[in-house]
Amino acid sequence: MSNRLILPGFLPVVVAWVMTIAMVDAADDAARLETYSQSGEKNYFALSISPNIALPSPRGHAVVVLFDTSASQTGAFRAKAIGTLSQFLAGLSAQTQVKLIAVDLAAHALTEEFVAGDSAEMAKAINALKHRAPLGATDMVAAIDAAAGSFLSKSAAERSVIYVGDGQSGAHFVDSDTLKQIVQQLVDKQIAVTSYSIGPRCDTGLLAALANQTGGLLVVDHDGATVKQVAAFLAGAAEGVVVWPTKAKLPKQFAAVLPANVPPLRSDRETILIGILAQGADTKSIDVAIAGKACGKEVDLGWTIAGGASNEDFSFLPDLVESAKGNGGVGLATVGMAGLLESRRMIHAAVEEIARLGSQAAATGNTDAAERLANEALRRDPKDPTARTIRKAVEQQRAAKPGTPSATTAGETPLEATRKKTAKGVLKLEKFRNDQAPPPADEFPQDSVTPEVPGGLLESTTQRDSVVRQLIQRDVENAISA
Repeated sequence: MSNRLILPGFLPVVVAWVMTIAMVDAADDAARLETYSQSGEKNYFALSISPNIALPSPRGHAVVVLFDTSASQTGAFRAKAIGTLSQFLAGLSAQTQVKLIAVDLAAHALTEEFVAGDSAEMAKAINALKHRAPLGATDMVAAIDAAAGSFLSKSAAERSVIYVGDGQSGAHFVDSDTLKQIVQQLVDKQIAVTSYSIGPRCDTGLLAALANQTGGLLVVDHDGATVKQVAAFLAGAAEGVVVWPTKAKLPKQFAAVLPANVPPLRSDRETILIGILAQGADTKSIDVAIAGKACGKEVDLGWTIAGGASNEDFSFLPDLVESAKGNGGVGLATVGMAGLLESRRMIHAAVEEIARLGSQAAATGNTDAAERLANEALRRDPKDPTARTIRKAVEQQRAAKPGTPSATTAGETPLEATRKKTAKGVLKLEKFRNDQAPPPADEFPQDSVTPEVPGGLLESTTQRDSVVRQLIQRDVENAISA
């Protein structure tokens, strides 16, 4: 899975995403450690941290707005996006300067320099934007390059990018290696990227990864998210303070940490690290120290965190960690604790699908396939009630028929047994997950791909994830019928 951008996609939660990130309670703990222990296997952790000191005041802000004008940005989406942009500009402070760039196949600057949000130059640029026809696809790499190149190297202002659009980079496929290069460029120049994901089909997986890795935020369009709310959220994000780590001292109890480089921190959301604990690690008390820069000044952050017992609510961590290891976690969509918990929900949704197919196998009398599927579901979520019921039913059937062999052989995991039986289909699935681009169209399932619902929270690379889900179902159904 080394070249998949991120594991999960996410479903709508109306405007709650905006409010939960924008309204962090200062009384909440600034650090939290959760662990999950697999019986006889690896132990995993999720660490949440946020600045626990008052951060320096900014010396002004320079903001590049990337406004997507590709063919997908039409109708109500276009109208809402322009309305949000106008209110966003009106809500900025006098110390904030903005440059507006229209992006599709190329980047087109609508203001020559950084100007005030309420200036005549910006009004002229907005008028030009309204008259710009939405055409073509978007090159997100060229858009980010244009934004990064817009900032003056000697300016003391805090830098940020606000992207408004669907994140679909149809003109330039963004694989993990490309994403790493983009992120490194942004981090080197200390540019935080915040996005407003809006459009009929959104690659908010990419937008979430950019926000996670650069100290930005993400808001996803939804019918319940008003123009006023989104504009205020974007203004707060653009004028927020980001801590850029220069050195991190992580606990010796951490054997592997993702993302590989500690992402920037900000006070209005958590920064999430996940990974694998050292064998026999004691997590009753751990110390974390991060040195960094905020608003051009040195800051030192430190936390002493009390860890608890293994938490079954975090049984999704093995899948999340193992899937992200290949690319160093660059594509993780864990934008704050809300993003981490949405990752959990999506992984559990996949468990439910596996358990459902296991139930179908049991109903048709295919106890071997039913057992394998139930065991795989329970490996991912030991508390899944459907999988437990299936396994109990299989045991009862075998008890009624003495001599019936188990579906797996000694030393073979349930998933390995399934892959062994359906090697051809699984190889196709793994190839699709590891390649830098989607497979040819003739390798896709024949059924049409259902478009994603507009307004999804952190939707992953939409069409590819829809196809992956269908491939998973096809492989599992092959196991049932084999």
